[in-house]
Amino acid sequence: MIRKTCDNCKMHSYGSNESKKWICPYCQNDISHVKAEGATNVVLFNRTTLFDKRKK
Repeated sequence: MIRKTCDNCKMHSYGSNESKKWICPYCQNDISHVKAEGATNVVLFNRTTLFDKRKK
């Protein structure tokens, strides 16, 4: 998966390949000229929720 950052609204757009024409889904700006980056997986979680030991 690859990612492009829109040079107009600065939002990230994701795709499976670098197509010829790439339109930002947020502001409709053509970002075909923007260099694609590898998308990374970042998982954020609240540790106290994950290991909740409250009695039910």
